[in-house]
Amino acid sequence: MIKHRTWISQLGRVACGLFCLLNFTLRSGAAELPIQITPAEGKFVVDAGGQPFCEIDYKTYAKPIVYPIYGPGQVPMTRNNPMKEVDGESNDHPHHKSMWVAHGDVNGVSFWDEKGKILNEKAELVELGNGQQAIQLQDKLIDPQGNVVCTETVTYVFSANEQARSIDWQVTYHAGEQPLVFGDTKEGMAALRVHPNLRLSNDAKRGVTTAAGHSTNSEGVENAAVWGKRAKWVNYDGTINDQPVGIAFFDNPQNHGHPTYWHARDYGLFAANPFGASQFAGNGANGQHEVAAGQDFTMKYRVIFHRGNAEQYGVAAKYAEYEAAAKTE
Repeated sequence: MIKHRTWISQLGRVACGLFCLLNFTLRSGAAELPIQITPAEGKFVVDAGGQPFCEIDYKTYAKPIVYPIYGPGQVPMTRNNPMKEVDGESNDHPHHKSMWVAHGDVNGVSFWDEKGKILNEKAELVELGNGQQAIQLQDKLIDPQGNVVCTETVTYVFSANEQARSIDWQVTYHAGEQPLVFGDTKEGMAALRVHPNLRLSNDAKRGVTTAAGHSTNSEGVENAAVWGKRAKWVNYDGTINDQPVGIAFFDNPQNHGHPTYWHARDYGLFAANPFGASQFAGNGANGQHEVAAGQDFTMKYRVIFHRGNAEQYGVAAKYAEYEAAAKTE
Protein backbone atom coordinates (compact mmCIF):
# COMPACT_ATOMS: atom_id res chain seq x y z
CA MET A 1 0.00 0.00 0.00
CA ILE A 2 1.28 3.47 -0.86
CA LYS A 3 1.95 5.78 2.06
CA HIS A 4 0.89 9.41 1.79
CA ARG A 5 1.79 12.71 3.34
CA THR A 6 -0.46 14.17 6.00
CA TRP A 7 -3.45 16.24 4.94
CA ILE A 8 -1.91 19.25 6.73
CA SER A 9 1.11 19.37 4.42
CA GLN A 10 -1.11 18.86 1.39
CA LEU A 11 -3.46 21.67 2.38
CA GLY A 12 -0.58 24.08 2.66
CA ARG A 13 0.32 23.42 -0.96
CA VAL A 14 -3.19 24.10 -2.28
CA ALA A 15 -3.93 27.18 -0.17
CA CYS A 16 -2.58 29.56 -2.82
CA GLY A 17 -4.95 28.06 -5.35
CA LEU A 18 -7.93 28.88 -3.15
CA PHE A 19 -7.06 32.55 -3.11
CA CYS A 20 -6.44 32.54 -6.85
CA LEU A 21 -9.94 31.14 -7.34
CA LEU A 22 -11.30 33.93 -5.18
CA ASN A 23 -9.43 36.48 -7.27
CA PHE A 24 -11.03 35.11 -10.44
CA THR A 25 -14.55 35.49 -9.06
CA LEU A 26 -13.94 39.00 -7.73
CA ARG A 27 -12.27 40.23 -10.90
CA SER A 28 -15.08 38.90 -13.05
CA GLY A 29 -17.62 40.94 -11.09
CA ALA A 30 -19.83 37.86 -10.91
CA ALA A 31 -20.42 37.73 -7.15
CA GLU A 32 -23.50 39.96 -7.13
CA LEU A 33 -25.92 37.55 -5.46
CA PRO A 34 -25.13 36.29 -1.97
CA ILE A 35 -23.93 32.69 -1.79
CA GLN A 36 -24.97 30.64 1.23
CA ILE A 37 -23.42 27.22 1.89
CA THR A 38 -25.15 24.95 4.41
CA PRO A 39 -23.57 21.70 5.66
CA ALA A 40 -25.91 18.70 5.68
CA GLU A 41 -25.48 14.94 6.10
CA GLY A 42 -22.90 13.85 3.53
CA LYS A 43 -23.24 17.00 1.45
CA PHE A 44 -23.21 20.78 1.23
CA VAL A 45 -26.26 22.71 -0.01
CA VAL A 46 -25.43 25.87 -1.97
CA ASP A 47 -27.95 28.69 -2.48
CA ALA A 48 -27.58 31.77 -4.69
CA GLY A 49 -29.67 34.80 -3.79
CA GLY A 50 -31.83 32.65 -1.52
CA GLN A 51 -32.59 30.08 -4.23
CA PRO A 52 -31.17 26.56 -4.68
CA PHE A 53 -28.02 26.52 -6.83
CA CYS A 54 -26.39 23.11 -6.32
CA GLU A 55 -25.38 20.40 -3.87
CA ILE A 56 -21.95 18.85 -3.36
CA ASP A 57 -22.66 15.21 -2.48
CA TYR A 58 -19.47 13.59 -1.22
CA LYS A 59 -20.78 10.41 0.43
CA THR A 60 -23.64 8.81 -1.50
CA TYR A 61 -21.85 7.52 -4.60
CA ALA A 62 -18.55 5.98 -5.70
CA LYS A 63 -17.14 9.51 -6.09
CA PRO A 64 -18.14 13.02 -5.02
CA ILE A 65 -20.57 14.69 -7.43
CA VAL A 66 -22.32 18.02 -7.92
CA TYR A 67 -26.07 17.36 -8.15
CA PRO A 68 -28.57 18.86 -8.64
CA ILE A 69 -27.45 22.02 -10.43
CA TYR A 70 -29.83 24.90 -11.19
CA GLY A 71 -28.99 27.79 -13.49
CA PRO A 72 -30.57 31.26 -13.56
CA GLY A 73 -34.36 31.02 -13.44
CA GLN A 74 -34.02 27.74 -11.48
CA VAL A 75 -33.50 25.76 -14.67
CA PRO A 76 -32.08 22.22 -14.10
CA MET A 77 -28.83 22.08 -16.06
CA THR A 78 -27.67 18.45 -15.87
CA ARG A 79 -29.11 14.97 -16.31
CA ASN A 80 -30.91 13.49 -13.30
CA ASN A 81 -30.23 9.85 -14.15
CA PRO A 82 -29.00 7.68 -12.41
CA MET A 83 -29.54 9.65 -9.19
CA LYS A 84 -33.21 10.07 -10.05
CA GLU A 85 -35.28 8.50 -12.83
CA VAL A 86 -37.03 11.15 -14.93
CA ASP A 87 -39.11 10.65 -18.07
CA GLY A 88 -37.36 11.85 -21.22
CA GLU A 89 -33.86 11.03 -19.98
CA SER A 90 -31.63 8.17 -21.07
CA ASN A 91 -30.12 5.68 -18.63
CA ASP A 92 -26.86 5.06 -20.50
CA HIS A 93 -23.45 5.43 -18.84
CA PRO A 94 -24.60 5.36 -15.19
CA HIS A 95 -21.15 6.62 -14.14
CA HIS A 96 -22.01 9.96 -15.80
CA LYS A 97 -23.33 11.59 -12.63
CA SER A 98 -24.20 15.26 -13.28
CA MET A 99 -20.78 16.88 -12.60
CA TRP A 100 -17.68 15.09 -11.38
CA VAL A 101 -13.93 14.65 -11.75
CA ALA A 102 -12.34 11.24 -12.37
CA HIS A 103 -9.90 9.72 -14.83
CA GLY A 104 -10.00 6.37 -16.60
CA ASP A 105 -6.39 5.41 -15.94
CA VAL A 106 -4.60 6.48 -12.77
CA ASN A 107 -1.72 4.07 -12.19
CA GLY A 108 -3.71 1.57 -14.22
CA VAL A 109 -6.97 1.98 -12.28
CA SER A 110 -10.14 3.39 -13.86
CA PHE A 111 -11.94 5.85 -11.64
CA TRP A 112 -13.99 7.11 -14.60
CA ASP A 113 -16.26 4.07 -14.70
CA GLU A 114 -16.03 3.58 -10.93
CA LYS A 115 -13.93 0.43 -10.85
CA GLY A 116 -11.80 2.44 -8.44
CA LYS A 117 -13.58 4.46 -5.75
CA ILE A 118 -13.00 8.04 -4.65
CA LEU A 119 -13.76 8.04 -0.93
CA ASN A 120 -14.08 11.22 1.08
CA GLU A 121 -11.95 11.57 4.21
CA LYS A 122 -12.81 15.12 5.19
CA ALA A 123 -15.17 17.85 4.00
CA GLU A 124 -15.05 21.41 5.25
CA LEU A 125 -15.83 25.05 4.57
CA VAL A 126 -12.79 27.28 4.07
CA GLU A 127 -12.99 31.04 4.68
CA LEU A 128 -11.58 33.03 1.77
CA GLY A 129 -12.19 36.55 3.02
CA ASN A 130 -14.69 39.22 1.94
CA GLY A 131 -17.45 36.95 3.19
CA GLN A 132 -16.70 34.19 0.68
CA GLN A 133 -16.33 30.53 1.49
CA ALA A 134 -15.08 27.53 -0.44
CA ILE A 135 -15.99 23.88 -0.10
CA GLN A 136 -12.93 21.68 0.21
CA LEU A 137 -12.96 17.88 -0.03
CA GLN A 138 -10.07 15.63 0.91
CA ASP A 139 -10.42 12.23 -0.75
CA LYS A 140 -8.60 8.95 -1.20
CA LEU A 141 -8.52 7.16 -4.57
CA ILE A 142 -8.88 3.46 -3.78
CA ASP A 143 -8.21 0.60 -6.20
CA PRO A 144 -10.46 -2.53 -6.39
CA GLN A 145 -8.17 -4.32 -3.91
CA GLY A 146 -8.59 -1.55 -1.33
CA ASN A 147 -5.17 0.07 -1.79
CA VAL A 148 -4.68 3.84 -1.84
CA VAL A 149 -3.52 4.96 -5.29
CA CYS A 150 -3.23 8.63 -4.29
CA THR A 151 -5.07 11.36 -2.47
CA GLU A 152 -6.76 14.48 -3.83
CA THR A 153 -8.01 17.84 -2.62
CA VAL A 154 -11.00 19.22 -4.52
CA THR A 155 -12.16 22.79 -4.05
CA TYR A 156 -15.31 24.58 -5.19
CA VAL A 157 -15.86 28.36 -5.16
CA PHE A 158 -19.24 29.78 -6.20
CA SER A 159 -20.49 33.08 -7.59
CA ALA A 160 -23.73 34.27 -9.15
CA ASN A 161 -25.65 37.15 -10.64
CA GLU A 162 -28.96 37.40 -12.48
CA GLN A 163 -27.41 36.24 -15.75
CA ALA A 164 -25.20 33.38 -14.61
CA ARG A 165 -24.04 31.10 -11.83
CA SER A 166 -20.48 29.83 -11.79
CA ILE A 167 -18.36 27.18 -10.09
CA ASP A 168 -14.58 27.57 -9.95
CA TRP A 169 -13.33 24.04 -9.63
CA GLN A 170 -9.84 22.94 -8.61
CA VAL A 171 -8.48 19.42 -8.11
CA THR A 172 -5.01 18.75 -6.70
CA TYR A 173 -3.68 15.20 -6.83
CA HIS A 174 -1.04 14.28 -4.26
CA ALA A 175 1.40 11.54 -5.26
CA GLY A 176 2.65 9.27 -2.49
CA GLU A 177 5.96 7.41 -2.36
CA GLN A 178 5.56 6.21 -5.94
CA PRO A 179 5.05 8.24 -9.14
CA LEU A 180 1.47 8.94 -10.18
CA VAL A 181 0.74 8.21 -13.84
CA PHE A 182 -2.32 9.52 -15.70
CA GLY A 183 -2.70 7.16 -18.64
CA ASP A 184 -3.62 8.04 -22.20
CA THR A 185 -7.36 7.39 -22.49
CA LYS A 186 -10.34 9.40 -23.68
CA GLU A 187 -12.24 8.39 -20.53
CA GLY A 188 -11.78 11.45 -18.33
CA MET A 189 -11.51 13.83 -16.61
CA ALA A 190 -13.43 16.92 -15.39
CA ALA A 191 -16.93 16.32 -16.68
CA LEU A 192 -20.62 17.08 -16.84
CA ARG A 193 -23.58 15.21 -18.32
CA VAL A 194 -25.87 17.93 -19.62
CA HIS A 195 -29.67 18.15 -19.47
CA PRO A 196 -31.24 16.15 -22.35
CA ASN A 197 -32.50 19.35 -24.00
CA LEU A 198 -28.89 20.46 -24.47
CA ARG A 199 -27.92 17.22 -26.20
CA LEU A 200 -27.13 17.45 -29.90
CA SER A 201 -29.00 14.27 -30.79
CA ASN A 202 -32.08 12.37 -29.65
CA ASP A 203 -32.22 8.74 -28.58
CA ALA A 204 -35.79 7.56 -29.07
CA LYS A 205 -34.91 4.03 -27.93
CA ARG A 206 -34.03 5.42 -24.51
CA GLY A 207 -36.86 7.96 -24.47
CA VAL A 208 -34.94 11.11 -25.40
CA THR A 209 -36.94 13.18 -27.89
CA THR A 210 -36.29 16.79 -26.77
CA ALA A 211 -32.64 17.20 -27.77
CA ALA A 212 -32.13 20.48 -29.63
CA GLY A 213 -28.80 21.67 -28.31
CA HIS A 214 -25.89 23.37 -29.97
CA SER A 215 -22.21 23.34 -29.02
CA THR A 216 -19.31 25.51 -30.07
CA ASN A 217 -15.73 26.00 -28.95
CA SER A 218 -13.20 28.81 -28.74
CA GLU A 219 -11.91 27.96 -32.24
CA GLY A 220 -15.32 28.23 -33.91
CA VAL A 221 -15.81 24.46 -34.26
CA GLU A 222 -19.42 23.40 -33.78
CA ASN A 223 -21.53 20.47 -32.62
CA ALA A 224 -20.24 16.89 -33.04
CA ALA A 225 -16.96 18.16 -34.54
CA VAL A 226 -16.05 19.62 -31.12
CA TRP A 227 -15.17 16.11 -29.92
CA GLY A 228 -11.43 15.48 -29.67
CA LYS A 229 -10.45 19.04 -30.57
CA ARG A 230 -8.24 21.30 -28.49
CA ALA A 231 -9.97 24.46 -27.26
CA LYS A 232 -9.80 27.00 -24.47
CA TRP A 233 -13.51 26.64 -23.84
CA VAL A 234 -16.59 24.81 -25.02
CA ASN A 235 -20.22 25.92 -24.67
CA TYR A 236 -23.44 23.90 -24.91
CA ASP A 237 -26.72 25.78 -25.19
CA GLY A 238 -30.39 25.23 -25.91
CA THR A 239 -33.80 25.71 -24.33
CA ILE A 240 -34.92 24.20 -21.02
CA ASN A 241 -38.31 24.96 -19.47
CA ASP A 242 -38.86 27.51 -22.27
CA GLN A 243 -35.75 29.42 -21.22
CA PRO A 244 -32.66 29.83 -23.44
CA VAL A 245 -29.68 28.73 -21.36
CA GLY A 246 -26.16 27.38 -21.74
CA ILE A 247 -23.15 25.88 -20.01
CA ALA A 248 -19.69 27.32 -20.64
CA PHE A 249 -16.71 25.21 -19.54
CA PHE A 250 -13.35 27.04 -19.25
CA ASP A 251 -9.91 25.40 -19.25
CA ASN A 252 -7.46 27.38 -17.12
CA PRO A 253 -4.50 28.64 -19.21
CA GLN A 254 -2.07 27.31 -16.60
CA ASN A 255 -3.43 23.76 -16.82
CA HIS A 256 -1.31 20.90 -18.09
CA GLY A 257 -2.02 20.37 -21.79
CA HIS A 258 -3.80 23.70 -22.29
CA PRO A 259 -5.73 24.15 -24.48
CA THR A 260 -7.22 20.84 -23.47
CA TYR A 261 -8.82 18.17 -25.60
CA TRP A 262 -12.60 17.84 -25.19
CA HIS A 263 -14.39 14.53 -24.75
CA ALA A 264 -17.67 16.24 -25.70
CA ARG A 265 -20.29 13.95 -27.22
CA ASP A 266 -23.54 14.54 -29.09
CA TYR A 267 -25.43 12.62 -26.36
CA GLY A 268 -24.46 15.17 -23.70
CA LEU A 269 -21.16 14.09 -22.17
CA PHE A 270 -19.11 17.26 -21.72
CA ALA A 271 -15.57 16.64 -20.43
CA ALA A 272 -12.15 18.31 -20.43
CA ASN A 273 -9.38 15.72 -20.81
CA PRO A 274 -5.74 16.63 -21.50
CA PHE A 275 -4.56 13.01 -21.42
CA GLY A 276 -6.33 11.23 -24.29
CA ALA A 277 -4.11 12.38 -27.15
CA SER A 278 -3.80 8.97 -28.81
CA GLN A 279 -7.56 8.78 -29.32
CA PHE A 280 -8.25 12.47 -29.88
CA ALA A 281 -5.29 13.40 -32.09
CA GLY A 282 -4.01 10.04 -33.31
CA ASN A 283 -0.81 9.99 -35.39
CA GLY A 284 1.14 8.33 -32.60
CA ALA A 285 0.40 11.04 -30.02
CA ASN A 286 0.68 10.03 -26.38
CA GLY A 287 -1.03 12.02 -23.64
CA GLN A 288 0.31 10.09 -20.66
CA HIS A 289 1.47 12.33 -17.82
CA GLU A 290 3.62 11.36 -14.82
CA VAL A 291 3.70 13.15 -11.46
CA ALA A 292 6.87 12.48 -9.48
CA ALA A 293 6.66 10.79 -6.08
CA GLY A 294 5.81 13.26 -3.34
CA GLN A 295 4.66 15.96 -5.76
CA ASP A 296 1.30 17.62 -6.43
CA PHE A 297 -0.56 18.06 -9.71
CA THR A 298 -3.30 20.69 -9.98
CA MET A 299 -5.98 21.34 -12.60
CA LYS A 300 -8.41 24.29 -12.53
CA TYR A 301 -11.64 24.96 -14.38
CA ARG A 302 -14.58 27.34 -14.39
CA VAL A 303 -18.08 26.17 -15.27
CA ILE A 304 -20.72 28.84 -15.95
CA PHE A 305 -24.46 28.13 -16.14
CA HIS A 306 -25.82 31.12 -18.01
CA ARG A 307 -28.81 32.66 -19.76
CA GLY A 308 -28.82 32.76 -23.56
CA ASN A 309 -26.51 31.13 -26.05
CA ALA A 310 -22.73 31.56 -26.27
CA GLU A 311 -22.95 34.74 -28.32
CA GLN A 312 -25.75 36.31 -26.27
CA TYR A 313 -23.96 35.69 -22.98
CA GLY A 314 -20.59 36.71 -24.40
CA VAL A 315 -18.69 33.54 -23.56
CA ALA A 316 -15.60 34.55 -25.55
CA ALA A 317 -15.31 37.86 -23.68
CA LYS A 318 -15.91 36.16 -20.33
CA TYR A 319 -13.11 33.71 -21.10
CA ALA A 320 -10.77 36.57 -22.01
CA GLU A 321 -11.36 38.06 -18.54
CA TYR A 322 -10.78 34.68 -16.90
CA GLU A 323 -7.61 34.12 -18.94
CA ALA A 324 -6.19 37.54 -18.07
CA ALA A 325 -6.80 36.96 -14.35
CA ALA A 326 -5.20 33.51 -14.49
CA LYS A 327 -2.07 34.83 -16.17
CA THR A 328 -1.46 37.28 -13.31
CA GLU A 329 -1.54 34.46 -10.75
